Amino acid sequence: MSSSFPATAVSQQTLQQHSPVSGGELVAQQRRRLRFKVRGVGRSGNLQGGAARGSCSSDPIFITPLVPLTNKPELTEDGKQKEVELYSALTVAARPKFFVHIPQISAQEAKFTLLKEINENQDELVTEATVALSGTPGVVSFSLPAEAPSLEVGKTYKWSVQVICDPSSDDGSVNPRVEGEIQRIPSTGAIANIEQAAPIDRPQLYSDANAWYDSVTALAELLTKNPNDPTLKEDWVSLLRSVNLDRITEAPLVQ
Repeated sequence: MSSSFPATAVSQQTLQQHSPVSGGELVAQQRRRLRFKVRGVGRSGNLQGGAARGSCSSDPIFITPLVPLTNKPELTEDGKQKEVELYSALTVAARPKFFVHIPQISAQEAKFTLLKEINENQDELVTEATVALSGTPGVVSFSLPAEAPSLEVGKTYKWSVQVICDPSSDDGSVNPRVEGEIQRIPSTGAIANIEQAAPIDRPQLYSDANAWYDSVTALAELLTKNPNDPTLKEDWVSLLRSVNLDRITEAPLVQ
């Protein structure tokens, strides 16, 4: 896999192309790297999601959701509290994008599923769709199908991506699968009128508002349009490293 995001110093010319700034503001931007702070984030610097062996590859296949791994309290059957690790984060989007790193595999399809949490013991199917894979390893995005309803504010949803190595099997040891959790929150404060902000500023505004999915989406869109921009590349690396997704910082964005 090629090194698509090298650590390059932020150039004054690049920043000036995005927005006019004074000398003092430029220094402040140069020093501040895009980061994300989340309570209880997992400590591992080499997070890996679903793993399986199958017809896709003779080696174990690891697919990873681009979501912070956090600790969430849950109650056991006897009423005691325990900490459970989940790939979980927030969004303000009615129809967010979901990003997953998929390595080099021969699979041609993946299945995306979204469930709405009704209560602690019950989930409701919102949508599921089969998506074609390009065969190029890297970070792949999944969107809600056009006919799927938008996410409701205040509701928690569970999503999954399963790579179809063997269409005839639902066995997780053959078809690797990852799961994530997402909750939609209202747009308030600095992101209430995010459309008025310059696109280059939006990833940081979303990050400051704890809207992980939106920060990743906004930055990925900028990188897709400007793949050689060193400032954006550094922001991408910094954002992923801030939630311990170091292993996939150099993976390309797959169209």
